[in-house]
Amino acid sequence: MINYTYLSVYLQVFCGVPARKRLAPLKCTSFLPRCARGKTPHQKPLRLQASPRFSSAEQLYDMVCKILSYGLIGIEAYPIEIEVDVRPGLPFVNFVGLPDQATKESKDRIKCAINNSGFKYPSDKITVNLAPADIPKSGPAFDLAIALGILGSSSQINKEALSSFVFLGELALDGNIRPVKGSLPIAMTMRDEAGSLKKLVLPEINAPEAAVIEEIEAYGVKNLKQAVH
Repeated sequence: MINYTYLSVYLQVFCGVPARKRLAPLKCTSFLPRCARGKTPHQKPLRLQASPRFSSAEQLYDMVCKILSYGLIGIEAYPIEIEVDVRPGLPFVNFVGLPDQATKESKDRIKCAINNSGFKYPSDKITVNLAPADIPKSGPAFDLAIALGILGSSSQINKEALSSFVFLGELALDGNIRPVKGSLPIAMTMRDEAGSLKKLVLPEINAPEAAVIEEIEAYGVKNLKQAVH
């Protein structure tokens, strides 16, 4: 604290300042925040307005898009539910659900395939979940399903129309769909499972193999754009 009496005497004796011009005590409160200066009777407490749960940017997305595919363990096929979530954030793709290296590398193939097929790859945070999470996933056969999930979650296509099909296929950088292994055992598993989907979208080369199973409707496609339409 400053002793203003001593300061006034010092100015009078050593600096020749008359007594009538002695400094009055200053109220140095201008630098303090308002909460430290005390409240006036009419002052209302500060209330922070809660922000909405989703911003206007997030409302442009359909959030989670779910697509069905199949994986292989040896020659046995099992269903895989692929969940894709696209939302505003730093551009990053995160795979969960025990994917192998070939599955993780699909993010680069899918990005080029989407852009080269006339769609827009979202520059946002993308999370891809391969369920069930306790079974390892291997191979590039999920490329087509993941790409369609990204387009559905980013509202570029109708994600509801995807729920009636099973999707298989490896994507090339130009958007073409390359053949995959195991289309016949996958079609047999779809036939034998009660309540499973009976419509299979897969590479055009694999379509005749899956069509051997009469109970399954096999749709062969050449590229990503054809799979969308």
